[in-house]
Amino acid sequence: MTIAQNFDKPYLAPAKDYTPQIYKYIFTTPTDNVLSKQESQETKKKVQSVLSDSTENTIEVNYSPIGEPIELVVTVKEKDKKINITIYNLIGNKVSDVFNAVPGANRIEIDNFKKEVEKLSNGVYICVLQGHNYRLMKKFTVSR
Repeated sequence: MTIAQNFDKPYLAPAKDYTPQIYKYIFTTPTDNVLSKQESQETKKKVQSVLSDSTENTIEVNYSPIGEPIELVVTVKEKDKKINITIYNLIGNKVSDVFNAVPGANRIEIDNFKKEVEKLSNGVYICVLQGHNYRLMKKFTVSR
């Protein structure tokens, strides 16, 4: 792989009134061949597969009338593939594993979500649904 670069000056610390310049990098294959038609079609199919998976799988957090998260509803395209649902805080630390199994149905309600949320302190959290070839995130707030 060759990289074409444009460096006009040696690197020095910029002055206070310095306006940064944009450098363009061009990545090419060593032989500069264009992908064959078959490789292009395969790439297009993979992209369409990922896009359809991300639109057909959903994660919803339902709140009580007082604003506390009480229910987690997950809709998945493939019910026979293992999924993992995890809660993270905003720093990125794993707080809790909520579900780690094969769902068995396309739409499931996670029973122990309310128990896991009761253990959490007030704040903003991210619920992550990890599947076979997708990852969805949903932000929710705990306030009592």
